[in-house]
Amino acid sequence: MQAADKRPALGMTLLKDFAPVDATDAARPPTEWTGQIYNRENGKLYSCNMSVSTAGNAAGELMLHAYVGIPLFGKTQRWVRVGSN
Repeated sequence: MQAADKRPALGMTLLKDFAPVDATDAARPPTEWTGQIYNRENGKLYSCNMSVSTAGNAAGELMLHAYVGIPLFGKTQRWVRVGSN
């Protein structure tokens, strides 16, 4: 992969401006957030929905759905938490 962004990857902000989708009930913790994700490969920012799932992994997985325009046209990635040694 030849990254379009030549800045060092270490310390780069990939996820930003995330806010809870349904923050009407303060007693209930949010389960989904919306914000933006940065793609270093092409140097573009995309809209993104994020949620946490423990169904496939007890340590937890971050489910990220990046899209342009509407969420129907997008791609979902699972970021798995690394277990502690």
